Amino acid sequence: MTGGAVFHDGLDELDRARQKLDWYPDHIWRQILARHWRLIAKKEAFVGRCGEVGDEVGSAVVAARQVRLLMKLCLLMHRRYPPYAKWLGSAFAQLPLDIDFRKVLTAATWGERGSHLAAAYTKVAELHNDLKLTEPLDPSTGPYFERPFQVLRADRFAEALQAP
Repeated sequence: MTGGAVFHDGLDELDRARQKLDWYPDHIWRQILARHWRLIAKKEAFVGRCGEVGDEVGSAVVAARQVRLLMKLCLLMHRRYPPYAKWLGSAFAQLPLDIDFRKVLTAATWGERGSHLAAAYTKVAELHNDLKLTEPLDPSTGPYFERPFQVLRADRFAEALQAP
């Protein structure tokens, strides 16, 4: 409804409908962004936690979930409706970003996977700051308590988006 080629709109109804649906109202957009940050925050540490117990497959599955959420978040930050799974990679590839999620998805070990994911978290956090929807937040990752893996503590971004 919001994109794609239009070969004929003789009644001008599609153009008017597209204008109305162009993008979310600001308060809804902020809530959607915050929801994605919270979903990311819930599993940030799990790539490493799975790895610590020898579950490389579990670590890879969690990393893939995080990548999917980060891709959707980037699309939302660029005011693009995220498409369903079949087109997600193609839509993400059209964004002017230097984030290579293939490194996360093809990493052989949880440590390597976590390192690439931490770099991606930082780039997406910097993108958040570029939007100027909140005060700038530290985009760097840090240790997850005393454990040997890096997290963003993404819930900070959700809280900032929902602050009055």
